[in-house]
Amino acid sequence: MESLAILAAVIMLVIVVLGVISLVAVFRKPKSSGSRGLFTAMHVASIFAGGWLMSLPVGIGARFLGLLVFAAGCVGLLRIFRGTSRS
Repeated sequence: MESLAILAAVIMLVIVVLGVISLVAVFRKPKSSGSRGLFTAMHVASIFAGGWLMSLPVGIGARFLGLLVFAAGCVGLLRIFRGTSRS
């Protein structure tokens, strides 16, 4: 049971870190196609992680955290594909 709790904590940590990195990446303009691809992959990963956390039958706090991660990923993808980014 202890290893299951550690695994759950690591999964939550990864989701939170993806959300924070995605939020920071929203305000940076990708300067090359390689960084644009990296940002796109990171935003897609945060969308999937946030959507997965929102769909779990857990408390409202975790679902809200999933919503924030999902929203940060969506805004980041929109800024990359539209070409409008704050820097």
